[in-house]
Amino acid sequence: MARQLKNLLVYYSHDRLLKENASKYVHGSLIDIGCGTKPYQELFKPFVREHIGLDYEDSLHGGDKVDLFGTAYAIPVPDASFDSALCTSVLEHLEEPELGLRECYRVLKPEGIAIYSVPFIWHLHEEPRDFYRFSKHGLDYLFKKVGFEVVDIKALSGFWVTFGQLLVTIYTESILDRCAGLG
Repeated sequence: MARQLKNLLVYYSHDRLLKENASKYVHGSLIDIGCGTKPYQELFKPFVREHIGLDYEDSLHGGDKVDLFGTAYAIPVPDASFDSALCTSVLEHLEEPELGLRECYRVLKPEGIAIYSVPFIWHLHEEPRDFYRFSKHGLDYLFKKVGFEVVDIKALSGFWVTFGQLLVTIYTESILDRCAGLG
């Protein structure tokens, strides 16, 4: 998720839940699929011995923090290379999310853990590469279909936070539209 002030509450909730899960599950070598600028490197540092960021060559986020160039469909490492995987706000941008999950499963060691975050209700972003929104039932189905054992699926927030976030987004976009009309 792009770090914008209007999304502060969502970031806070997201990062709190990430840290909680990292402390419980993440260890060893971590592959960060779609790492972008690697915003979670410091958060995961106490739990892993290495944090390998994967992204594609022409990513909108640049390649300064990328350790390994590839895609969620083709990670250029041997099978069972990582103890842990992180993939935040990427699955909705994949034309074939199941194939991306299969590739993650391939690069994880047996008993490896993957932590994913995806939006359920969120504005269109990084268009035109914004394809899906997933319910907890859809996620459970996809992960189990490729072989993962699902440990937990948690909603980031409830009605009021979601409503507030949508209101802020609509208000902000309305102001930007009005400002653009002035120029």
